Amino acid sequence: MSVLTDKAIVKKERLSVVAGKDKYRVNNKHDRKYSPRPPIEIVRRAEEKVGQEMLFKVTSDNCEHFVNELRYGVSRSDQVRPQPVSLSPGTRPFPPLTVAGHPVGAPSSLEPYAWAKAVDPGQ
Repeated sequence: MSVLTDKAIVKKERLSVVAGKDKYRVNNKHDRKYSPRPPIEIVRRAEEKVGQEMLFKVTSDNCEHFVNELRYGVSRSDQVRPQPVSLSPGTRPFPPLTVAGHPVGAPSSLEPYAWAKAVDPGQ
């Protein structure tokens, strides 16, 4: 699977299988800003998506956008944000994007974030 793909299949897997021996934690950091949906509604909406092919873009439609849409009804990702740029001559007119603190376009740094989130529909 390439991080440059624009499609993903939604899968339901046990957290212990996806995380393996890695540490993880629940992060509901936007609960103060947005009202979370009831858990039963979040699960229902998520299960409705299982098996569906969906748009996947690292910068605008990634897994964090997906789960925030399920929980809050707001598609957002704090992993992707513009970086400040210098206004000195010769700089790029648009700020570079980062994903989880890594510049977009550096495949080796992005691969760990994409492997569990998108599945190549051709496989």
